[in-house]
Amino acid sequence: MPLGLICRKGLGQTLLKLGLIDYFWEIERGNRSSYKKIQEELKGFQVNWLISAHTSMRTTLFCVGIKALKKITFSKPWNYFLFNE
Repeated sequence: MPLGLICRKGLGQTLLKLGLIDYFWEIERGNRSSYKKIQEELKGFQVNWLISAHTSMRTTLFCVGIKALKKITFSKPWNYFLFNE
């Protein structure tokens, strides 16, 4: 199963070269268009698992815009209804 990663700018290419991921999308912090661009591109992918290792409200709202069969994150009061686990 292919593994995709959404990460900070500059990290994805390194992980791809190391063979740790198959796809990557890089977010430019503070650049709203980079977030929207990634959400649009992911509409063309079947996302089975979305695992969010970041607990911010901004990341939670970003993940809401991505369709996935299973969404997993840390338990926080604001994401209880937005994630499966």
